[in-house]
Amino acid sequence: MAEQQQWFAGKPDYENFGLALASDTDAYGGHLGKARELNKRALDSAVRADSKEDGAIWQAHAALEQAAYGNATTARQTAAEALKLAPANRVVEAEVALAFAKAGDTARAESLAQDLGKRVPLDTRMQLLQLPAIQGQLALDRKNPASALNALQSASPIELGGANSCLYHVYVRGEAYLAAGQGSAAAAYPMFQRHAVKKFHDDEGLTFMLGNLVDRAINRPIVGENRWFKVEAARASRRNRSKACKSWATSSGRNFNATKRPSSVSSAL
Repeated sequence: MAEQQQWFAGKPDYENFGLALASDTDAYGGHLGKARELNKRALDSAVRADSKEDGAIWQAHAALEQAAYGNATTARQTAAEALKLAPANRVVEAEVALAFAKAGDTARAESLAQDLGKRVPLDTRMQLLQLPAIQGQLALDRKNPASALNALQSASPIELGGANSCLYHVYVRGEAYLAAGQGSAAAAYPMFQRHAVKKFHDDEGLTFMLGNLVDRAINRPIVGENRWFKVEAARASRRNRSKACKSWATSSGRNFNATKRPSSVSSAL
């Protein structure tokens, strides 16, 4: 990871990506203090590179991470800051809405979800993956896991084609299974099988929240083989996502904001 970070540090336009990836990796491992520090550096680096929207995405990620760890107040504050930085960015708005929902601010989450539903009615990923994840989390907030699972039905046919949405819909579905007392269903869910998760993080990089849920869904303590699996998942995640970012950055030239990101890079976002 140090070698990858050195590469990013020498390129001011891309440095914020490397810092954000490092932050996600530390959040995955439970090192929240270090993750927050790296996330702040990623935000500052993005602003210096005139990429405020990227900085807002990093803040939205941090808000989701804080919410996943149960730090609701910090999550809501960070989400609000991200939205203020890029109020018109649909990626930021969707992640912030999910963070608000997970942090218990249902009113703001519902308002943002309604806005997105009206503003981008033809965005397939938004309509079939990201909005159902928000709606599912809102249902969990209301202690209604059955409704959450129902809201996520639209995501099923294209579930693993949604790397750009960080698989938050998969995370919420797993949480719904667990909330419904269906731990065996969560453990049997295809995405949470060891071979499927290993293939996904080998190909794309395992997202923080999904990795967190995998450990819970298989319902075993993080010891022995399972500890090895988690460590290897984290290593594969940061290695593959860093390589994807480097490959894209090298081929995209200096016009950083105008170039479309490949899915393997966007999955890290």
